[in-house]
Amino acid sequence: MIFSCWRCLERNPSSTIFDDSFWLELSYLQVAMVAQSCSAHFTALLYAEIYADKIGRQQERIRTYEHEGLWGKALVTYDLQTSLPPSIRQAGLVEALQNYGLCNTLSIYLKGLEQQNEESSVELQEICYQAAWRNMQWDQISSVKDEVEQRGYHESLYDALQCLRDRDFSTFYGRLKCARIKEVEELLKGSLESVYSLLPTLCRLQTIGELEYVGQLFSRSETNSQLHNLHLKWQKQSQLLQDSDFAFQEPIMALRTVILKLLLEKENENAQRECITNILTEHLVELSRLARMANNSQLPERAIYEVKQYSLTRQGVSEWKLEEAQVFWAKKEESLALSILKDMIKKLDENWFEVEKDPHLKLIYTECLRLCGSWLAETFLENPTIIMQNYLEKAVKIAGDHNDDSSDELKRGKMKAFLSLARFSDTEYQRIEDRMKSSEFENKQALLKKAKYEVDLLKEHKVQNNRYTVKVQRELQLDECEIRALGEDRKRFLCKAVENYIMCLLSGEEHDMWIFRLCSLWLENAGLSEDRMEAASNIINIVKDKRPDMVVKVEVLCDAYITLANMDATPWKTHRRGINIPSDQPLIKLKNLEDVAVPTMEIKVDPSGKYENLITIRSFKPEFRLAGGVNLPKIIDCIGSDGQQRRQLVKVVPLSQRSGILEWCTGTIPLGEFLINTDSSAHKRYRPQDYTSLDCQKKMVDAQKNSFEEKYTIFMDICQNFQPVFRYFCMERFLDPAVWFEKRLAYTRSIATSSIVGYILGLGDRHVQNILLDEESAELVHIDLGVAFEQGKILPTPETVPFRLTRDIVDGMGIAGVEGVFRRCCEKTMNVMRNSQEALLTIVEVLLYDPLFDWTMNPLKALYLQQRSEDEADVSSNFSSPDQGSNKKANGENQLFNKVAERVLIRLQEKLKGMEEGTVLSVAGQVNFLIQQAMDPKNLSRLFPGWKPWV
Repeated sequence: MIFSCWRCLERNPSSTIFDDSFWLELSYLQVAMVAQSCSAHFTALLYAEIYADKIGRQQERIRTYEHEGLWGKALVTYDLQTSLPPSIRQAGLVEALQNYGLCNTLSIYLKGLEQQNEESSVELQEICYQAAWRNMQWDQISSVKDEVEQRGYHESLYDALQCLRDRDFSTFYGRLKCARIKEVEELLKGSLESVYSLLPTLCRLQTIGELEYVGQLFSRSETNSQLHNLHLKWQKQSQLLQDSDFAFQEPIMALRTVILKLLLEKENENAQRECITNILTEHLVELSRLARMANNSQLPERAIYEVKQYSLTRQGVSEWKLEEAQVFWAKKEESLALSILKDMIKKLDENWFEVEKDPHLKLIYTECLRLCGSWLAETFLENPTIIMQNYLEKAVKIAGDHNDDSSDELKRGKMKAFLSLARFSDTEYQRIEDRMKSSEFENKQALLKKAKYEVDLLKEHKVQNNRYTVKVQRELQLDECEIRALGEDRKRFLCKAVENYIMCLLSGEEHDMWIFRLCSLWLENAGLSEDRMEAASNIINIVKDKRPDMVVKVEVLCDAYITLANMDATPWKTHRRGINIPSDQPLIKLKNLEDVAVPTMEIKVDPSGKYENLITIRSFKPEFRLAGGVNLPKIIDCIGSDGQQRRQLVKVVPLSQRSGILEWCTGTIPLGEFLINTDSSAHKRYRPQDYTSLDCQKKMVDAQKNSFEEKYTIFMDICQNFQPVFRYFCMERFLDPAVWFEKRLAYTRSIATSSIVGYILGLGDRHVQNILLDEESAELVHIDLGVAFEQGKILPTPETVPFRLTRDIVDGMGIAGVEGVFRRCCEKTMNVMRNSQEALLTIVEVLLYDPLFDWTMNPLKALYLQQRSEDEADVSSNFSSPDQGSNKKANGENQLFNKVAERVLIRLQEKLKGMEEGTVLSVAGQVNFLIQQAMDPKNLSRLFPGWKPWV
């Protein structure tokens, strides 16, 4: 109210009435927030629009640069923006200089501000105090507030550090106490609905606590033991923060740097000074590593520069030099980074006897060789053979000399050495493989064959000694040697890759995902035609020799499952309740199988191999239910040794060619169950006046033989009379606003991730029974993944959308719909998929060479998927006919089978490159294209009616 009256006062006229009304240099956004808290909604809207109007294009650019951490660009833009209010411009320049690492320039700028002696804003004063304590400039700025309670956090921290430096401990603790009280008060103002906003305050409380803890080290002479304990305490606290944003870790690390420097200034004894210097060096190296991992370009270089100042007298090789090389490599200064590494390797070679005795030097040596080899391969600056022999194999050899009881760091170094050699060998193998598959290589082989025929013809006519014949024979020998050498290199790199992938996997679990690439290489180069069932039987026999009782019981259980799965359930097709299992079924006779774990439970890998306290099978409930669909899979309940019942669907995990077992998704309901399938479904409760889903399906079935335009008209009529209601799910189930928001956010993110992943994998048949809804987390769970790799596009009624994004799905996201969270999560997911292209293609390649995987859409499978009289969905993905397995054994069919798979793989690569309809799109462009395709009513109107595109 006061402000509104103040702005109405008459003053000297300006250029416009608007300027006369809103002339104060205030944050109109904060004024709007205050007005909103007073329920002055119209006033809040007015000042919010004034705030938006006053933000110029240049200020928008600055805010974007600051948000993305592009401080160099922000600094240049601030320097150009002379029209900004002085306080905002000065605060921005100070913050940009600090974050960009220009500390000396900042020091000069702060001196200039101090000499101007102008009254500055509170925000600028706080930024100046922060810059002063970070750069240890104790004599260039003085407190302007007499009352301690009025001082900001950074001013209090500056005063406390200055008191600590001057040994004024009573004032030191007093400043920290006032600072803590202010931060706790700030914390009390926060809301649990915005926990992220509390993190800066928690970070400041952490720094206050750490500074208070080190006060005792300044009050007396510290020992090396106390210093090491302090460093150990910091390391433990850093481990708790390792998953936090670097923006929250950096202020704590900066304070620790200042504390160590103050300790170094205070200490006179050489022993303590050396100990502090070692801790400071280690701390700065860790700071550089964290900043480098956060893609901060300036801070790592400054940290390494400071390390050099404290290590001028030191000779030899240190960990910080290795970090320096990685800093320059991150800044794209490849030649300088490689020069540092090669210099380190040379020094370590010259002092091998010392390296051999020192595990820490061994680790540095291994990492130097590994990084140098990888970087040389990346820049193509050395021959592959030299890279492998002189760097990567040498790194593996040195790493392999570590004992089994070595430290975690040495084990990680060993794993990284094995992986680097495996990746390099794999890359070279792939390069040779691509060359041997190229049209140029095929042409060369054709010419070689032609030259052989020509030489043989000349020999047959006894024309061997003329110049032309000699020339052709020499060229033929050179080409044959080249092809033979290429084949030998291919085999050598392949064996080296497989060997080192295995060694990496054996060394630890940190890089377990590379098991897929190992499997891909293995299956791609399968040379044995031994029957797989015979091989599996041999494995079972080996296990049976050691654990005969367990294997026999597992075989009995599998036979019982198979017998039940093959039992004709047609007589009970219409039953919706429990059905007694016939007494002649062996499954109900099985009791207390103490050696057999519940087969549908997830058993975590036990590195010790003991697998104690496993939940085994006690019995089965003597009844089953039918899941519906064509194949009538049977739902049973298994009672474990812990007394809990676990629902199982006897259909999917292979037990034989035509039966299997699957864990039931507990705590979930099909999407159709909540929306349309029952009398209490959401559409009938919230929109009883609308068409029923059955009416909609009947209209679309009747229109199947009509033109696309007529289908579209009917579909739009259905949409007008069948409105979405899915937003009520979260409102019904989660009454607390914070929980409601959390669950709706989880729902939206799960749609985004599953949509993009499903699109990349070409997942189809996404009708409302194949998508489950987790009743606890509100996330979507996709089942029945049998129609993958765009098989849906070759169904009798082709699928025309990349994923399910119908109106009900969008309705559940709230008023923002596909904008905001959904679109951003889609872009993030697509970006991750593109960056993980190699891993994804590796996993798919395993399927490519898997003879059990069906890449094709056969007529029987299509018939099962799109029955014209469909009422309910089949939850099984087992659509293969009994003789399919035997049909694939023919060599000709196998070749065709793999050709189809390779074509699918090429399309998957195109998706990961952003290729849509012949055009390469950016991540944002590709996501936008897919969203439009998925929501296009014309596309939806052409779908099979059983897909229920109106829901």
